[in-house]
Amino acid sequence: MYYHMYGGYINTLTIRTQKGNNTAIDRWKLSGNQGDVWHHLSGVNLPLDSQTKIIIEATKGAYYEGDIAIDSIELLPLACP
Repeated sequence: MYYHMYGGYINTLTIRTQKGNNTAIDRWKLSGNQGDVWHHLSGVNLPLDSQTKIIIEATKGAYYEGDIAIDSIELLPLACP
């Protein structure tokens, strides 16, 4: 997955998993301005099965000056090295 978090009012990008109706568990989280570049995120192991959802949530900041984007999400049935 690639992510882009740029601007003066960036809040948080979070990846969670949720099994059934259980409480979602944060698996990765990043906050704040990361510069005007795309970053590659790799090596996040998500324990998945047919009952587990992946939740990707971008939380806005207090003002409109800031953007969070994601691109090229890839799921592989392998453990990360």
